[in-house]
Amino acid sequence: MQTQLQVMSSYSLLHSPVKLPELIDQAKERGYSSIALTDINNLYGSIDFYKYAKKVGIKPIIGLTIEIAGIQDSDNSYPLILLARNDQGYQNLIKISSVVMSTKKFVDIDDIKQFMNNIFVITPATDCEIIISDNVQDYFAKINSVLDPDSFFLGVGLYSEQINNVKRVKEISNTIGVPMAALGDVRYVNADDHLAYQVLNNLRTGQKFESISQVVEEGDHYLRTADVFESDFGRVDMKMTLRSLTRSLINVMLRSSSKILSYLNLKRQTIYHQLNSCIA
Repeated sequence: MQTQLQVMSSYSLLHSPVKLPELIDQAKERGYSSIALTDINNLYGSIDFYKYAKKVGIKPIIGLTIEIAGIQDSDNSYPLILLARNDQGYQNLIKISSVVMSTKKFVDIDDIKQFMNNIFVITPATDCEIIISDNVQDYFAKINSVLDPDSFFLGVGLYSEQINNVKRVKEISNTIGVPMAALGDVRYVNADDHLAYQVLNNLRTGQKFESISQVVEEGDHYLRTADVFESDFGRVDMKMTLRSLTRSLINVMLRSSSKILSYLNLKRQTIYHQLNSCIA
C-alpha cells in the first residue's frame, strides 16, 4: 500500500492549481492505493474528494494543514498536518477548521486541544517549528500532551527544499523516539504544472515576473508514481518512513455521514458566497 500524505488542491486558494478529479485519476494511474487531501485550514474539497476517490477505487484520507501559533514560539505561525483516523477524527477536523477560520489571528494549540483526539499529526518537512527548536523534548512533551498515544510523526521529504532538513529530522527522531513519515508535498500533478503554480503564488503574494529568467516551467512538488516515490526513499535507506504511518492508516474507514456532508456543503456554499461578494 503506497500513499501520499501531504497534498494540496485548488481549495487551498491561490496555493495550488490541482483539480480533484485529475488528482485522483492520476493517483490511481500512478499506482497509489490511497491518497490524502490536506488543504490549508479548510475541508471544502473533502466531499468531492471522498466521493470521487471511492468511485474510482482509491482510498481517501481526509486531512488538512492548519496554520497555528507556535507551540514554543507563539509570536509566529507554523503548519501542522492533521489526518483523521476515524469518523470522530473527521468530525474533530471540522471543528478545528471552524476554530482556525473563524478568527483573524492565529489560534493557539490550547484553543483546539479538546478536538485533537482521533487524529494523526505530522510536522511538515519544511517550515515546521520543531526543526528550528532549541528544545525538541519540550516541544514534543507539549504537543504530545494533547494527542492520543502514538499519533505524532515527523514529516521528512527528499524533494526541493525538503532535502535540506533530512539530517535534522533524523536527529530529532532519534532524540525524542518519534517515527518519521515520508512526505511528497504534492502541490500540482505534473512537473510541468509548476508554472501555473508559480503564477497562482505570485497572485497571492503580489510578486511580479520581472524577467523571463524568473519563470520556472518544471518543479519538484508534483505527483510522482508510487514506484518512483518508494524507490527514491529506498535509495537513501529511508524506506521505513513509507511504512510507519501507512500501516496505521490501513484501517482508517470513514463513513459518509449525511450530517457531516450536509455541514460541509453548507460551509462550502458560505465560502463561495463570500468569494463572489468580494469579486462583485
